[in-house]
Amino acid sequence: MNQYILSFLISYFIGSIPTAFLVVKKTSSLDIRTEGSGNVGGRNALEVTGKKWVGATVILIDTLKGVVSVLIASLFFEDKAAAVSVAMFGAVLGHCYPVWLKFHGGRGLSTAAGSFLVTCWVWVPLWFLLYFVSEKLIKNVYVSSVIALV
Repeated sequence: MNQYILSFLISYFIGSIPTAFLVVKKTSSLDIRTEGSGNVGGRNALEVTGKKWVGATVILIDTLKGVVSVLIASLFFEDKAAAVSVAMFGAVLGHCYPVWLKFHGGRGLSTAAGSFLVTCWVWVPLWFLLYFVSEKLIKNVYVSSVIALV
């Protein structure tokens, strides 16, 4: 099998682990897809459960999905740059569109941040700064996410 396809598939399946869905279901018996914003991510997990540790756990595990995907690609594939790029894409795509939840996932921000922590960590603090400043000024999570990503 082509190394790029394999890198994508491995990363997609790692990224598609529905962390927020599983943690919220286990800790509060709720389906996060039908609560709060319906987003399957760390912020909605915090808002739905009201527990900071739940949101932090989801964010940490989602970040690790990006880290692990990139590390696997860089360790096991010959063309590291291309395999890592494909792995980054696959992990985020898996988080956003997990096969296990009928392709209804999160925004992929923590998973993308995990990927960037391994490949070019300096972008992560810059993204956080832009996100939190714009979120304080605009008071809109979605617009702030777009501003920080751009």
